[in-house]
Amino acid sequence: MADTIKKVAYYYATVDDKAGEGARVLDALKQGGVNLLAFHAFPAGSGKAQLDLVPQDEAKLTQAAGKAGIKLSARKTVFLIEGQDRPGAMAEILGKLGAAKINVTAVDA
Repeated sequence: MADTIKKVAYYYATVDDKAGEGARVLDALKQGGVNLLAFHAFPAGSGKAQLDLVPQDEAKLTQAAGKAGIKLSARKTVFLIEGQDRPGAMAEILGKLGAAKINVTAVDA
């Protein structure tokens, strides 16, 4: 399987950093029929956590979030990279992005 790199949209939500908040948000999105291509969550300081959401369908995400009272950030762009797992895969991809003068801010693999 060849690697594919696509530019896709993502949004983030800031929630209280407490047990169950991630599950609450993800359940609301599930109820709205949202399929996430990627998800990442981390502490954001001051008792908050940031949930990064990469939806298959942006309209479904924004609709489900609005219905559930989840405030989303403005639309942002991310590279979604898919391929076969192999040693050095990220090194290869980051090398190609670097050669193209694309500065990478964060990576999840």
